[in-house]
Amino acid sequence: MAFSFFPLIFVAITRLVTKIRAMFYFAKSLQAAALAVTALALYVGFNEQEKAMTKELTMLGIGVVIFLIGRLIENIAAKK
Repeated sequence: MAFSFFPLIFVAITRLVTKIRAMFYFAKSLQAAALAVTALALYVGFNEQEKAMTKELTMLGIGVVIFLIGRLIENIAAKK
């Protein structure tokens, strides 16, 4: 009875693909959250009177950073 490596290779490839899909969807979730933060920043900018610009720009910066992290993770997942 010969031992075959094909089932082991199949399992390894399946786990890698699952991990890449998880990274991709996590990255997309981060990007969606970043868009929600920027939309909230716009809402805060329209509705608050005092220091609205500071809050709006801070939230915009946080949203941009979150989006870029998601984009970086998406690129890493695409290269694998």
